[in-house]
Amino acid sequence: MPLSCQQHSSELNKLHVTCAHSYLSVLQEKQIYDLERRNQVLKKYKTVHTYKITELQKQVEAKDRHIEEKEKKLNVVSE
Repeated sequence: MPLSCQQHSSELNKLHVTCAHSYLSVLQEKQIYDLERRNQVLKKYKTVHTYKITELQKQVEAKDRHIEEKEKKLNVVSE
């Protein structure tokens, strides 16, 4: 039984909606993938910078201890 012109139009509209929905889903999946990759890169930067900060803090602490020792020696000598 042949479809009427209106039935063809209705079927075509359904296909367009389905196609548009699929296209949007693909775009969203690509955006999610891109965001996940950017997040991975940012996590790597965070790891590197956290390590650098920790190392710098250790250096500062060592220098602070050295300064305190020198100050104690100066106080002993000046007394």
